[in-house]
Amino acid sequence: MKKTTAARRLAMILGACLIIAMLPAAVMAAGVYAPVKGTITYYPDNEEASVERNVSISYKSDGRITKLEDYRIAGSTTGAGPLIRSWSWKGNRITKSAFSYAALLSSQTTYSYREDQLEKRAFRGSTDTAALYQWKKGKASFSDRKNGITGTLKADKNGRIIEETWDENGDIYSSKTRYYKNGNIKSRTESFQSEDQADYKVTRKYNSAGYITSVKTRDSLITYSYLMDPKKNSPKKITVIRKDLTKNKEAPFVLFTYNFTKYQKVKRTRNCDQNGIEFLLFAENGTYPSMREGLY
Repeated sequence: MKKTTAARRLAMILGACLIIAMLPAAVMAAGVYAPVKGTITYYPDNEEASVERNVSISYKSDGRITKLEDYRIAGSTTGAGPLIRSWSWKGNRITKSAFSYAALLSSQTTYSYREDQLEKRAFRGSTDTAALYQWKKGKASFSDRKNGITGTLKADKNGRIIEETWDENGDIYSSKTRYYKNGNIKSRTESFQSEDQADYKVTRKYNSAGYITSVKTRDSLITYSYLMDPKKNSPKKITVIRKDLTKNKEAPFVLFTYNFTKYQKVKRTRNCDQNGIEFLLFAENGTYPSMREGLY
């Protein structure tokens, strides 16, 4: 892709982003429609021609997501390919989430609850692990001796997880989560420390409607800008831009765009269940999906 063309495209997009940024949060939060059909468009590495793939999302009438069929773009650690996620619900709580990427990776996590609190979480993938939580005054701990894992959870007065830690044979994972009054996640910061791998830290931020707005790591800032459908008050186009935060200072560039053409009326939009179990809409491409993938 020629630099002049890229610069012109970026200037137009940034201008549109300024308009979107001035939209009040209440407008974003008031939507009763959610996108269900569209496309993702991206430029493969070192190629001028764009590539377009289909995207589809399924919801229940109250806004609980049940399936997301996306496409992971080239440049991801495992390459390009179809990506499918699905969720099962009981009331306002997720009971199972499944992940499938091309023919390379797949995993499944199941959740069970007792007295409105997460009691058990079991992961099946590259390794099989299970955590049985013991709660006392808003805090819980567990031990998985078979896999050398211990951990803790902390919940707020509404039973939503606000802090989480894991110690897997010396590899330390932790997260902190903030919520809007409507129950949607406002921000989640995750960190991972390992003796034999690089340390990571990532913060995802959302607007009150539950749509992701930015993903920040030590090396990059990825922003999501929304062009809204004025009649349906739902995203019509999403532009995802990456800004380099390293000493190299590469110019910002467009990672990819989503364009939606079909919508479903829902009671509300959301990005997590009642206990704060997060699902990442529009966040699978170059944006560091949750580090819990592969841990749980």
